[in-house]
Amino acid sequence: MTQPAPAAQPAPAGQPGPMTQPAPAGQPDPMAQPAPAGQPGPTTSSSGPPTTLTPASTTPADPAANDDGLTPAQRKQQASQRKQLQGNSAFQRDGFVAELALGASLCISGTAACSNDGSAAGTLVGRNGPGFGTGVTLGVRFKQYIVVGLAYDFHMLSPRWGYGVAPITADELVYRNALLHNVFGVLRLVIPVSRVDIGLEVAPGYSFQFFNPQEGRLVRQLPLESQATAIQQEFSRGFALKLAPVLSVFVSKRAYLGVRGDVILGLHPTTCYKDAVSLKNICVERSYVDDDRRAPVHTLGLKALVGAVF
Repeated sequence: MTQPAPAAQPAPAGQPGPMTQPAPAGQPDPMAQPAPAGQPGPTTSSSGPPTTLTPASTTPADPAANDDGLTPAQRKQQASQRKQLQGNSAFQRDGFVAELALGASLCISGTAACSNDGSAAGTLVGRNGPGFGTGVTLGVRFKQYIVVGLAYDFHMLSPRWGYGVAPITADELVYRNALLHNVFGVLRLVIPVSRVDIGLEVAPGYSFQFFNPQEGRLVRQLPLESQATAIQQEFSRGFALKLAPVLSVFVSKRAYLGVRGDVILGLHPTTCYKDAVSLKNICVERSYVDDDRRAPVHTLGLKALVGAVF
């Protein structure tokens, strides 16, 4: 039988105990006891105090901090601006403009009267009835708000004048027609509202007004002339100014429809008559009192528009 080893006897007081050899480097110390589960291990001089992990913050992020660095108010403003730009880009508002106008032309009294009821003895009796009006505008629109270009407007009137008692019959009519030609430089200011354009046009230019008599029916005693003269044509020419409110609606990306009211002021200094025999022009100043003068007059054009921007 094997005898158990005798228990180690404690060293007598004052005597050193038996020498304990340290564990070789890199080997676990056989004398070290593991710490109980859940308890921190012993502190060693080589490892220092155990590292404590800080839990992640649970504070919610600042609502202003986002990937784009914008606040909700700024993002809302940007969205509104994008929406507005998309709405404006739905219609072509910058580029070359071509516009056709068709409608009616009405007479407004100027140096010459548009009507005469015959109160002055020996004068022509009648009126300038309405006629046809048209026009073409070519120009450039830029920054949505300005149109600059050239325009030609052609108006007709129905002159129903005679020496009889009104109403004048066809056989008593002195004039065949009245033709008014106008050329303008156009400046139009536009306020765009969605698909609607509200504009005001100011157009200085030059105009001609021709009143053409029936052959042999107009005989006039003109200033500085010794005898009455048969008149082939009565006309005036000079500066004109057009003022026109414009309202149009885009019906597609480039095309629009609208209406325009043209007030054309014929500010001509003289009225001229072409002698039917000599074909020379005899002109009288605007200040000369002449109840039988037919030109110049002002005109009002009421027109429908069709146009496009390219």
